[in-house]
Amino acid sequence: MIGSFRLLHVDDDPEFADLTATFLERESDLLEVMTETSVTDALGTLGESAFDCVVSDYDMPELNGIEFLERVRVAYPDIPFILFTGKGSETVASEAISSGASDYLQKRPGIERYQLLANRALTLAEKYRADQRAQRRRERRREQRAVLGDLATDEAVIDGDFEAAVERITELAADVLDVSRINVWLREDDDRLVCVDNYDPSADDHSDGMVLDREAYPAYFDALERHRLTDTTDPANDPRTFDFADDYLGENGITALLDATLRSRGEVIGVLCHESTAEGREWADDEIQFAGNLADQIHRAHRNRERRLNREEIEFQWSLLAANLDVIPYGIVVVDPDDTVISYNSRFLDIWGIDEAAVDGADAESVLRRIRARMATSGGWNLGELLVDDDGTTTRARITTKDGRRLDCYTAPVVGDDGTRFGRVWTCRVIATDEPSADRP
Repeated sequence: MIGSFRLLHVDDDPEFADLTATFLERESDLLEVMTETSVTDALGTLGESAFDCVVSDYDMPELNGIEFLERVRVAYPDIPFILFTGKGSETVASEAISSGASDYLQKRPGIERYQLLANRALTLAEKYRADQRAQRRRERRREQRAVLGDLATDEAVIDGDFEAAVERITELAADVLDVSRINVWLREDDDRLVCVDNYDPSADDHSDGMVLDREAYPAYFDALERHRLTDTTDPANDPRTFDFADDYLGENGITALLDATLRSRGEVIGVLCHESTAEGREWADDEIQFAGNLADQIHRAHRNRERRLNREEIEFQWSLLAANLDVIPYGIVVVDPDDTVISYNSRFLDIWGIDEAAVDGADAESVLRRIRARMATSGGWNLGELLVDDDGTTTRARITTKDGRRLDCYTAPVVGDDGTRFGRVWTCRVIATDEPSADRP
């Protein structure tokens, strides 16, 4: 929506200023003209309100049009400035253009001059407005890139400190997108969203705990599943968000919404919501894309938290397993598909009299050589295949060591639910001890 263009007309003749404003507004309904008869008042008005173009007379008592132009250019270097004067002189025209005037027109009888002035003012104002939008877009994108760059290396995001990461992201998003409120929701189940952070930038306050149920907002839940991004400037009438019209939107004065879903393997796991209470708020393409990028960063923090929690659980379970392995009467060793020892317990080292350094990360064959040196009988086993056989068989045998102990030994493949081979495990347990005979080597 273009809207109207605001033009400031400065002329010390109030009747002519009013007449010019009337003609210009009659010529185009896109022009909204404000008049000032004093250069001092005009400079004050420019400082108080935004304009898209300035039209000025040349002969004025306080400052002439060129001097006024020079004052304007100090504070507003890019605003279009048209010198509209009855003083027709090549010298004045040249001086005006040299001083930064956008155009120079002479006052003449007839409405054609006002038509020409209206057309030139509109052309210059449209270009000025477009240049401003482009400049704001460049500034936004520069700021957006800086924020995303910071989040890429943010410790809270990387470490999966989800609460800290979400608070940082919502604060940055509220600042860059200039919204009234921003919140993050996680899906508790298919029919419920729980707010984990609700940031109000005006109070610099974070809260949580709000709940949205599918039963109360079915269209919104369906929209989240269908759309990656939801941008609306009329949420009360938008079919994706009109569920909120009777309560949430009105209670919070929300006039525009920009929502970006958090997805994991295509499934919605949450949503990042930007809420604006400003009148006429529209979402630029770069802002919509930025919202999606922020949602990805929240998902990244969430994923890293899940990985950290899983890693901590695995480490906990592994510590329990290691403790259990050390108290059971079996010696245990596990090798991976590359025939490298990946796990063993202290009982295994004790049974075979092997140092930990000789087993930790060693290849299976080197461990077998040490075992062979202590065995009197192999119980019918092919020791070369003891730990590295990958034919899927399970074998059990009893062997005798040179110091007279009898061992119950067992070897089996480690296989996943999908049939993937992860290696082999071997256990051994002392079941009897004989005194070594005098003739035993």
